[in-house]
Amino acid sequence: MKISITNVDLVVFTREIERGAYSPRDGGFGGTREFAVLTIGTDQGVEGHCLIGGYSTGGTRHAIDSIVNFLRRELVGHNPLSREAIWARMWALRRRRSLSTAAIAGIDVALWDIAGKIAGLPIYQLIGAAREKVKTCATAMYWEEPGAYPENVLALKEGNYALIKLFPGGGLERDIGICQAVRKAAGADTKLAVDAVFAYGRSDALRLGRALEELDFEWLEDALVDTDIEGYRELSRALDIPVAAGDTEYLSLETLPEYVLRNAVDIVRADVAFKGGITPTKRMADICDAFGLRCELHHATNASMNIATLHVALAMKGDTHFEVMHPVSLHSYGLTDYFKVDRDGFVQAPEQPGLGFDIDWDRIRKTQTAQF
Repeated sequence: MKISITNVDLVVFTREIERGAYSPRDGGFGGTREFAVLTIGTDQGVEGHCLIGGYSTGGTRHAIDSIVNFLRRELVGHNPLSREAIWARMWALRRRRSLSTAAIAGIDVALWDIAGKIAGLPIYQLIGAAREKVKTCATAMYWEEPGAYPENVLALKEGNYALIKLFPGGGLERDIGICQAVRKAAGADTKLAVDAVFAYGRSDALRLGRALEELDFEWLEDALVDTDIEGYRELSRALDIPVAAGDTEYLSLETLPEYVLRNAVDIVRADVAFKGGITPTKRMADICDAFGLRCELHHATNASMNIATLHVALAMKGDTHFEVMHPVSLHSYGLTDYFKVDRDGFVQAPEQPGLGFDIDWDRIRKTQTAQF
């Protein structure tokens, strides 16, 4: 099909974010945050969209600068259906030009949105549908008061999520105590996991993992810094509980082979925002499947990226959860509608072409600050 990209536009807007945290070490979130809507237009009148930015501090301006100052001119005039060629070119230039991974991800999602609209199909069907619904993992916030964790988990149980994940976030003894209290409150039938957010050295990570084994948790995630591949290898060999890693840009399509060949982890974490789009995330999931590894999809910073991750989950060969971070209102902003978790704890597949969800222009225009 002859079709060309004619314009790459950004509408920048702000949003007030409620106060909270997922880790005591990352500064938390809250206050005024900057976001953008990326629009890729074509000479056939079909447009693709994606939100840029997230609840945490920083990143949005770098993504905007990467698109406006460099990636825009790499796109105009090219066929938007040449996603593989476009993504490979952007990724190859990423290091040399210090480009934002979030910018590359946004462009890739917008191009998939265009492709789905042209084909008249939701993206997951265009990729190749594996399922029509996906089970969910509810992720709780970090709480300064340990006693808040059991109460919060009991509230989340009402949503019938397949799994509930904790961000305990303090010292080793505090974290073990929280996990013990949550298991007692939630009961043996509740599937639980922990995201340690890179909090531990090797010895404490091992101690936490052994405690979680006794409590019958499903996995231990990001216990070590993401660059400690040898540490993850040792941890995975020492523990029976599955060890998961990958919630940063470091574990990417480029570095995944090293994790695989060194048997560093049992579960690879991937999402559209951190990995650079739908294109590499689906490829990483397929590599994991080929090597018998689980790939669990991670929350992806904003509403558009989360919907894009949902499409990947629906197209994955292997089983996975779709992560629903709480409070949901923090992550659903910018679209006229958002996914719903049904009474059985599943998210159903989108039915409309492309991403299947529209940008809430009326709301965004009210706090627009710039346009490029």
